[in-house]
Amino acid sequence: MTGTSKQGPGQSTGVFHGWFVVGACFMITLTLGETFWSFGVFFKSLEDEFGWSRTVVSSGYTAFLLGHALSLVGGGRLVDKELMSPLTR
Repeated sequence: MTGTSKQGPGQSTGVFHGWFVVGACFMITLTLGETFWSFGVFFKSLEDEFGWSRTVVSSGYTAFLLGHALSLVGGGRLVDKELMSPLTR
């Protein structure tokens, strides 16, 4: 033997890569929450720094939320059509 172990089919390497996916999803969810719910903290600063009215600052945030909502619809359809079809065959 050369000291290297070869694994046959069905043998585990000890690392379950699904946990990396879980960790990545957790981090994405964490950062999205910060983006959504921390905007009020910066609202007054944006008004003061750039001299924008409350309408302009609110419109930017509204555009962000609308863009996010539209991307969720498109992303959901993409997942249903492309990514789920191999799993349901």
